[in-house]
Amino acid sequence: MWNEIQPSSSVKSIARAAEVLKALSANLSSISDISRKLNLSKSTVHRLLKALEESGLVVRDSLKHRYYLGYLLLRLALNPITAHQHLIHCAYDKMLYLQEISEETVTLHIRLGSQRIRLQELTGTHDVRYIGRPTMTDPLWAGAMGKVLLAHVQEELSTQ
Repeated sequence: MWNEIQPSSSVKSIARAAEVLKALSANLSSISDISRKLNLSKSTVHRLLKALEESGLVVRDSLKHRYYLGYLLLRLALNPITAHQHLIHCAYDKMLYLQEISEETVTLHIRLGSQRIRLQELTGTHDVRYIGRPTMTDPLWAGAMGKVLLAHVQEELSTQ
């Protein structure tokens, strides 16, 4: 018979903290409301909120005794490099291969609304070469990469 693996207390704490963050994102901001929603004791919710507050993931309104999502969450989510780290990691070897065989600059961009953001760049080896800034944002219509991204917009619209 298979024994069920019991998660450690630290794993449970992380899972519970994630549930607290989800509750905050659903506009539950008091310890009582979160406690009721998650079926956790008020002391457990309070302990989790204090830990999240200390890490910057949650902010507390001391006058109203309410909690809200913190600025660190926004900073992490809005940083395109952080949010797309897995994509950069997966694309890096292919980008390196293209850069080596072409000796040209190879870039990785994403579309974000009507903008494109450069996530990664491997600089070419020629005397005349293109060099951009990391996480540079340009209008989607500008440049060859923008046109490549725009070419796929119609495909996305037709499949919806």
